[in-house]
Amino acid sequence: MVWDVYEREDGEKIARCLQMTSFGKHTIEWKYPDAWKYHCQYLPVKQRETTSRTNQPLLQLQEGMKMASQTYVHLDHFFEIDARYLVSWGGNSVGLTPGSLDVLRAKLMQFVHGGIYRKPNAAIPSPLELSGPPFFSKEAWESAARGQATEQVRSQILAGERKQVWTGLEHGVPPAL
Repeated sequence: MVWDVYEREDGEKIARCLQMTSFGKHTIEWKYPDAWKYHCQYLPVKQRETTSRTNQPLLQLQEGMKMASQTYVHLDHFFEIDARYLVSWGGNSVGLTPGSLDVLRAKLMQFVHGGIYRKPNAAIPSPLELSGPPFFSKEAWESAARGQATEQVRSQILAGERKQVWTGLEHGVPPAL
């Protein structure tokens, strides 16, 4: 998932990406049944009946498109690639709605600044441990601010329903699905 693009000093456009996974047609609850704190690192892309035990936001694809199976954007696996090497498969680009991209950027910023659980020194080191937090362009900062405002409203609505958005830093366990 491309979440930002910037231009290096040499003029090369660089795409900033987050990995996506479907857990082999399973859900995150299947992958991490007892390690619910990891659920907070994965943002689900809205599928038919998508729910999130930790009340993570559901990312929407443009034009109501759907993925082949339940898919998640993983906040801990980010990388950069020269944009010229990216191609659209089959000529069909799939992207997030502008509002969902705002929320994704806000959640990524929350994650890299320690507001969402991350197990340090895991078997596979985080890019945060290898190179530190990613650079956020001015556009990404502005987008993240809009996403943060959206998430604050959503959190207030959930609080009215006696629910919360979990970060993995809380004590206790979120309810089962």
